[in-house]
Amino acid sequence: MNKRLYGVAVACAFLGMGIAMPSCPGQEEMKQQIEALNTQNQANLKTIQNLNGQISTLNHDMGEVKTLLAQVSNTVLAQKASIEQLEAAAKVAAARPAAPARSATPSRRRR
Repeated sequence: MNKRLYGVAVACAFLGMGIAMPSCPGQEEMKQQIEALNTQNQANLKTIQNLNGQISTLNHDMGEVKTLLAQVSNTVLAQKASIEQLEAAAKVAAARPAAPARSATPSRRRR
């Protein structure tokens, strides 16, 4: 029985040493690196969420810009047609002979 008790005591000693001491020499450093990476991962997730919000805002704004651009394009095309009509009317008016100019002083033919 003493051998069994001695064996159990040795096994408990080894288990106690295994629990008390890290199993790898760099285990604490690895834990610190993992914690640092987890912290950086959380910061990156927050940054990604902020960027996703900005992207959705920009997509919404681009939709509005496209709508407004179509309206501006239609307005410009309508004004282009009006300008072309004005240019045609100006060419016709320029081709007509000029009316005789009236003098600034009244004529003296009255008697």
